[in-house]
Amino acid sequence: MCGLWVVTKHYIRKHIEPDNAILYIGSIKQELNTKQKKHIYFLMFFIRYTYQNMHLKETREPTEKTTIGILAYGSLIHPEEFSRKEIVGVIPVKVRGFKRLFNQKPSWRKGEGNRIGVLNVEPSHEHVINAVCLCFESEHPEELNTRERGYTQLQVVAEHIECYPGHELPEAIECYLFMGKEEMKRHDILPNCDYLSICMSG
Repeated sequence: MCGLWVVTKHYIRKHIEPDNAILYIGSIKQELNTKQKKHIYFLMFFIRYTYQNMHLKETREPTEKTTIGILAYGSLIHPEEFSRKEIVGVIPVKVRGFKRLFNQKPSWRKGEGNRIGVLNVEPSHEHVINAVCLCFESEHPEELNTRERGYTQLQVVAEHIECYPGHELPEAIECYLFMGKEEMKRHDILPNCDYLSICMSG
């Protein structure tokens, strides 16, 4: 049964279509006993249910009352962040005029040695970054300001933001990007391993 859980874990983390996982499960059904088959049917249902809910959550559009958008590009893009009750919309976007780099000292994360770097953005006319616009009604929670205290908020004009196909920003929205404070920058550090893992799984 271990192989089944590996498939499920991979499917959930990488968001692959469920049919591939279910085809694999179906191909080995004949090799299992009655008790294991019961687990199989439950697992197939679990995969379908999880896929549908993740798909809906990650592509939901903001309501008409949305006015503030935070352009997340680091650990904030992790799916667990989408569960914040204050978020009313999640939109995948490209932001032009910025580049990402690991030159930011952490405000609260712990690393080892010089592996303490977290993501930051800097202006660059030649670059484009992928991001997720987290939409809030009227204002984002103060908790987010505390968490991102090593950064300043920079407003980004709509002309620099391009939504992925099938998505669009509301006309009234104001979008902001967290950009690292000068005193928090260091160019002699490497990425924090745990932080990097969180970003990649997002």
